[in-house]
Amino acid sequence: MKKNFNCLIIGLGQIGMMYDYYKKSDVYLSHTTSVLNSKKTKIYGAVDISKEKRKLFTKKYRIKTFKNIKDIKKKKFDFIILSTPTKTHYNLIRNITTNFRIKVLLCEKPFTNNFKEGSKIYDITKKKFKIFVNYPRIIDPSLNILRNKIFKLSKIKGEVFYSKSLKNNGSHFINLFNVLFGKPITIKKISSRREVFLINFKNAEIKFTKKNKNKTNNFYLENKDLKIDYRYTSKHIFIYKNKKKKIIPSYNNKINFYVIKNIEKFLLGEKVKLCTAKKALETLKIIKKIEEIN
Repeated sequence: MKKNFNCLIIGLGQIGMMYDYYKKSDVYLSHTTSVLNSKKTKIYGAVDISKEKRKLFTKKYRIKTFKNIKDIKKKKFDFIILSTPTKTHYNLIRNITTNFRIKVLLCEKPFTNNFKEGSKIYDITKKKFKIFVNYPRIIDPSLNILRNKIFKLSKIKGEVFYSKSLKNNGSHFINLFNVLFGKPITIKKISSRREVFLINFKNAEIKFTKKNKNKTNNFYLENKDLKIDYRYTSKHIFIYKNKKKKIIPSYNNKINFYVIKNIEKFLLGEKVKLCTAKKALETLKIIKKIEEIN
């Protein structure tokens, strides 16, 4: 069975390369460093329309770059990582389908720009290759602990504080709670101007509040017996019970590395917990419902 894989990275922005380009510490925040630190996968090359980004990539990693996927002569890859802006995903995935033979596509969240585009792409690609969408929180070891704690709770209330936009950052938590609590029962918009809304699940009521801060992508869940304080960007996930505090283990700064390891496991025929295109479509469908509420 094959144990060495090759991949192509399309998009050298923040998650593609820049998050840790200038960092010297032991963190794997970008796809580039995550793959480079894996012993099972080699990067064939990288694609970006920016000449500056291509120069930075070649200078540091000594790996070939391309301005356009049509410039690449090699047509067969084990997997491709797509980390370009969301608005480009629809056309790029169609072009990937036409130009390459691959087994897996790892696509940055939230998959495509909207539910309609995502549905079309899913129909086009489902018999050609597997798509995973990069919602890394669902592979973190903290999820199983949270799930086990939450299943024992009733009448849960919580609040999410997300930055930037609902699609790019808020969608992480919609996806996570979809895994933890199942499909939403009701969705209510509290403030359109401030982008605040309320989602009711079978066992939880979660308020989403947009905050204009770089490190605001956290949440808490609580009932009369327990409180979960999820401060992912601060590297801390806490459980409070009976006035005692416990830290939950997490991949933290290396979580993207474990996303790549899960791709490799899938290629070796093992089961993985990555977000499938079908599950990502459920997230886009919830976003669509929120956007349609007046």
